[in-house]
Amino acid sequence: MFHEDEDDIPTLSLDTLSALQEFLTDQEKANKIFERLRARSEARFISEKGDLKDDEEVLDDLEIKDQLIMEDDMNLFKEDWQLSQFWYDDTTSQTIATEILKNFVAYAGDQDKLKHQSNNDYRIACISTPTIFVKLKGLIQSSTYNGCIPQPYLFEFDKRFDIYGKNFIHYDYKKPIKFHDADRLKGAFDYIVIDPPFLSEECFTKTMITTRWLANQGCKILVCTGKVMADLVKRLIDARMTNFIPQHKGGLANEFRCFTNYKSDQLEFNTLSQSQSFQNAKHFSQKARFFTHFQAKFYRFTARKGIFA
Repeated sequence: MFHEDEDDIPTLSLDTLSALQEFLTDQEKANKIFERLRARSEARFISEKGDLKDDEEVLDDLEIKDQLIMEDDMNLFKEDWQLSQFWYDDTTSQTIATEILKNFVAYAGDQDKLKHQSNNDYRIACISTPTIFVKLKGLIQSSTYNGCIPQPYLFEFDKRFDIYGKNFIHYDYKKPIKFHDADRLKGAFDYIVIDPPFLSEECFTKTMITTRWLANQGCKILVCTGKVMADLVKRLIDARMTNFIPQHKGGLANEFRCFTNYKSDQLEFNTLSQSQSFQNAKHFSQKARFFTHFQAKFYRFTARKGIFA
């Protein structure tokens, strides 16, 4: 008969046990914070609908108790590498959020455009870009607007961000137009910022289907992705590389770049990349067969669905 030797049972060192306990404590604390933020979001939503008067008191109570819990603090959200999450550093988030709001200010000052608007919102879609969304929310909340209002929405797979209530839309790039209120949001966005979670043709192409679905006529688009995707970015949404290089908090091995489909005073086009693209045209033409499959599906799908091109 086999007798298990108690000395062979693995045990954790005191340092390891301490680290584990600290991790579990932090996790429990984070869960409690998310619970309170969800409660605050739900109370705010009900209060806005005017369904229950008592919820205004609940909201006030939560605002007082949670004044130290800031919704514009990305420290609440730890990166989940399994979801390919790599947060931008604060300078990058600030730069892109400022660029978006500069375009909003220009839009809000264009009275001709406002006359043709069915609502007073300037809708901003943040697709797989939670750090930009959170930064935008903070900047918008600290400002005062008259008339036209910037309204950011986050399209994101990570359900931790549902604390943002109606501004959060659960999104899976594998199902490009299957998300809540998809029909209502078709062609409803004035600005779209995108960072596809994976550096693959499939991921980028399907995310661009979502982009085409959401964009209105004249929509401005900013994409952050790997430099290796430059040719595909140009082909699908006619966006050009800028001189701005996004940076991530923990660093990233892939060479990242920022692209826009419009001319920006702050994010100038990279003229060198344009020259290199011309020199590499022959190389890209040799790769065309590789791109054909997903691109053909992309163009057929967008044409069939009547998506803005």
